[in-house]
Amino acid sequence: MKPETKVGSTVPKASTSTAKDAGNSAPASKALEIPPDNEFEKCTRPEVIPASEIDVTFKDIGALDDIKESLQELVMLPLRRPDLFKGGLLKPCRGILLFGRPGTGKTMLAKAIANEAGASFVNVLMSTITSKWFGEDEKNVYLWLVLKHEF
Repeated sequence: MKPETKVGSTVPKASTSTAKDAGNSAPASKALEIPPDNEFEKCTRPEVIPASEIDVTFKDIGALDDIKESLQELVMLPLRRPDLFKGGLLKPCRGILLFGRPGTGKTMLAKAIANEAGASFVNVLMSTITSKWFGEDEKNVYLWLVLKHEF
């Protein structure tokens, strides 16, 4: 969690802003409008980025042209042309797994897809899912899936 972020705060800090911060004010995110229900939600809420705050596009990503084209076909085509997938002959994909070494652009591609689709981006970290206690991993995955329906 970022030290300067207050999770669950419903009142923006307007009294402490300075003139230099006035030009950089971002719209209040939906994550800060609704108070968290439990401790898990309080810890994971900063990982949800609303669509209006994502500033990555496919034009920002250099190279990876084959992958960008595949993602456009797999994700964006069913959203733009759902009529192509209603006949039963074509079916949209149910999910995509981006894998590879660190620093290869997986997160940037996911943010570009979310930006283009107008969807929120949720950065799920393994440290928020895994636990040393039996059954906690399944509970945390379930809580992530429940939390995603709120946004």
